[in-house]
Amino acid sequence: MKGVVYAINSQLGTVAVLTDCDFSVFELLGDDQVGLGDEVNWSETTPLGSTLLTNTTRKTNFEVYFQNHWVSKNRLKRQFPIE
Repeated sequence: MKGVVYAINSQLGTVAVLTDCDFSVFELLGDDQVGLGDEVNWSETTPLGSTLLTNTTRKTNFEVYFQNHWVSKNRLKRQFPIE
């Protein structure tokens, strides 16, 4: 699965990624850097828990903790300050 970083909540350490199927949300487990607009991908369609993620924009690999998939934009607004 692949997507584009859509929103980052620095206080919670969570990231929302826009995919073809809505949004996926993961938690950063370290100091790995991701930025808005970065393209990221992972091997499974909807993994939960610890997963290896590739940031193709920055050419880095790092581990994240997937919290949810298939999140609508309306639900996403509760966790991320988006327009």
